[in-house]
Amino acid sequence: MKAIPISQLMKGPVRTVHIDDSMAAVQDLLNATALAWVPVTDDDGDVLGAISATDVLHFHAQGRNAQTVRAWQWCHYKPLTVSPQTAVGEVARQMRQHHVHHAVVVEGGRLQGVVSTLDLLALISDPPAAD
Repeated sequence: MKAIPISQLMKGPVRTVHIDDSMAAVQDLLNATALAWVPVTDDDGDVLGAISATDVLHFHAQGRNAQTVRAWQWCHYKPLTVSPQTAVGEVARQMRQHHVHHAVVVEGGRLQGVVSTLDLLALISDPPAAD
């Protein structure tokens, strides 16, 4: 199972927000799609960071104005990125090492998909049949 490439487990296409989107837009997307987090991209579509639902809760707890604050002001920069060929076991190791719950799958600088700890748990719960 550890040798399975992450491309076989990743989810895509991926919903994203632009660095200049308001935090209100980020919250609306998370609410509408029931996502736990969303990658933040620039004009070229490069992933610069991520914002989680927990980040949005912390944002509101500080009493900030969701209409005027932009995603780039609140996102976590440099999310964990892996290539589609990276083995599932290596992705799990990196997620644990970096204390993150999501990894962004990128190839040639382009966003291909995402994987979460829940995706890894699903694989453990229902592993592929042996060939």
